[in-house]
Amino acid sequence: MAKNQVGYCSVFRDPASGRYQLWYQLYGGGCVVCYAESADGLAWTKPDLGLIEKKGIPERNIVLTSEDHYGASVVVDPAGDAASEPSE
Repeated sequence: MAKNQVGYCSVFRDPASGRYQLWYQLYGGGCVVCYAESADGLAWTKPDLGLIEKKGIPERNIVLTSEDHYGASVVVDPAGDAASEPSE
């Protein structure tokens, strides 16, 4: 039986740098969203971000964690404008 499983992914190619960015869900002891990057979209590296530590998950590229949610996706706003964020 697999200890951690990968699910839902979002990929974005940064037009400024040409690098691919990947956010993916990792299940095992809760749900976390991790980050990886690639120059060619084939070979990926998982940077040591050191943002969140989660017991039972050795990866240091975690950007979001949740005990009871899944199906997270990342949407890139090319404008980067705070006015485009949804209101509550």
